[in-house]
Amino acid sequence: MSGRNTSPIFKPAYRQERDFNVKVLKSNIMVASIVSHIIRNTIGPYSVSKAILKKDGEVLITGDAFSILKTLKVEHPIAKILIGMAKAQDAIVGDGVATAVILAGELLKKAEILIDQGLLPSNILKGYDLALKRAVQRLEEIAIPINPDDEEILRRLACTALNTKVISSPETIEGLSSIALKLAKLACENGVETKLNLEDIKIVKKRGGFLGDSKVVDGYVIEDREIVHPDMPRRVENANIALVRSLELKEITGSWWEAAGKNMEIQIEELEAHEAFLEERRNLVKQMVSKLALHGVNVVLVNRGIDEITEHYLARAGILAVKRVFLQDMNRISRLTGAHIISDLMSDYLTADRLGQAKLVEEWRPSEKENYILITGCPGWGASSVIMRGGNQYALEEAERGLHDALQVVRNIREDPRIIPGGGASEMELSKCLKDYAQTFSGKEQLAILAYSEALRIVPQTLADNAGLDPLRALADLRMKHSEGMVWAGLNVNQGEVEDMEKVGILEPIKVKVHALNAATDVARIVLRIDEVIPSRGFKKEEEPKPETEKKAVDALKKVYELEL
Repeated sequence: MSGRNTSPIFKPAYRQERDFNVKVLKSNIMVASIVSHIIRNTIGPYSVSKAILKKDGEVLITGDAFSILKTLKVEHPIAKILIGMAKAQDAIVGDGVATAVILAGELLKKAEILIDQGLLPSNILKGYDLALKRAVQRLEEIAIPINPDDEEILRRLACTALNTKVISSPETIEGLSSIALKLAKLACENGVETKLNLEDIKIVKKRGGFLGDSKVVDGYVIEDREIVHPDMPRRVENANIALVRSLELKEITGSWWEAAGKNMEIQIEELEAHEAFLEERRNLVKQMVSKLALHGVNVVLVNRGIDEITEHYLARAGILAVKRVFLQDMNRISRLTGAHIISDLMSDYLTADRLGQAKLVEEWRPSEKENYILITGCPGWGASSVIMRGGNQYALEEAERGLHDALQVVRNIREDPRIIPGGGASEMELSKCLKDYAQTFSGKEQLAILAYSEALRIVPQTLADNAGLDPLRALADLRMKHSEGMVWAGLNVNQGEVEDMEKVGILEPIKVKVHALNAATDVARIVLRIDEVIPSRGFKKEEEPKPETEKKAVDALKKVYELEL
């Protein structure tokens, strides 16, 4: 009959019974969409950067998604969840942050459409979980195992990770990739090139010069420190290293002090008494230096200062000394050389087994204003350092972030030596796979799997958008190639064409993509399970935003971010 209303496909029980909760869901999805939109144009080689003004007045210029997100001032819990996910993605795999956040936002937007059609969040989550499991399986099917020591493939992987950075000129990308590979090779533990600990790599940033002037050191670098006395050796081979918190005289016996305290003061009125005091002090310093020499120490690194008398006797003993070494450096040198940090030389803590060893300790002065202590040939854990050069602080900071991402790529490959195509090829193949997979279900989860399939296309679509290409045509070309069985067909945005990603060298570690898929789905799962906002004790009703104020804020956000909510 013409007068009857058409019923929806599914009974809208959720909207009828929990209308307020739908509003909560939509509000949360809106926040996730806004965060996703902020970093959407930071993906791909034609990404843009953000200039972020910090509290102290400094400006951060970066195109790194995680660096942008962690500086955002947010109060909404959903935004904090997304930033927490980005932090985990960066810490665990070091790349894929933008992909994970963008995909999470798109999954939630697709979920909102399904909710409007009458699906319950539980139906959507069931379909999303099925889609995630199948997507990971498909990634493992298309992944190619590689030799983790193949430097050419590692270089390509590093270049892919660096393409989204501000400093992504071809020369800079090649330079950073080369530095990353050298550092990774030197830092592998015990010379076994299967595991990479990024804590063993030290990055020193120095303004001046070009990136090509950077120096990679097979060992550890202490920056802005010099040998304390001109008569001390500048180079010590087969170094026996003592790490000492302080060379100050903690306990002085005799007629002057029965027990020296940190704030002890003495008054000497006679010249003879003063000379006697200095003589006793010199004897104690000689005793301390003799103890070092007796155990074969030829290098001593001190956390605190060294007075002139101690410097003099250390120089006479032929011991190289460096003062005011940061405790963080002391701890890392301890792990690398095997030395124990000794708190008090006047006690009997110094023994031969507490010393560290290195093949060479030397002072390096590339200019009058720069001083470094280089420790190379450490027998313990592998170590490497780089003194990175750049024209300004902004370029140095972005280069450091890029180097970190490149090193993470190398580490990921050593842990899981399998690669997948970049350029949106993986996402397009997963989208095709999930579309076919959805046809095997007849229930409501079929729609959720299809929604997951459609959400994955946001990655190649964004790549095309950021490169100034027609996203509809790019997606159509990709869809056609993948329907023909070209699994590795992706967008080469530099040429504006769909090509084989293996041939053009646009590659990614499978570990990064798998973690991004899991992270994005986890965020969608968390947000869709929040069905109500409950005020806690002490919550003040008057602090809630007025409806008209909230509406104005939402309208402004829609206008700024061009969201279709």
